[in-house]
Amino acid sequence: MIVTLDDLDAAERVVSSLRHENPKLPILARGHNMEECSTLSRLGASVIVSENLEASLELARVALVRLGGDVPENEALLARFRQDYYAMVDEVGRAKS
Repeated sequence: MIVTLDDLDAAERVVSSLRHENPKLPILARGHNMEECSTLSRLGASVIVSENLEASLELARVALVRLGGDVPENEALLARFRQDYYAMVDEVGRAKS
């Protein structure tokens, strides 16, 4: 199930209900920022995508390409940042449970 509602309260209710009704269902959800993503994770989303982070990383990638940096090094840097961000999302979500 993919949840991409612009209304956070509605997204929270959908994720929570889906998780309650089907504990094994993969739920992929989009959140606006770290707080929203952490909440959706805590409520049972299996995978979270932060629209702010992903848009920012794409802008950073394009800027780095235009600056002429080492592409594999830049991609690795962005991948590490993404990994650290989503680890924090999970950590914050667990801390609030």
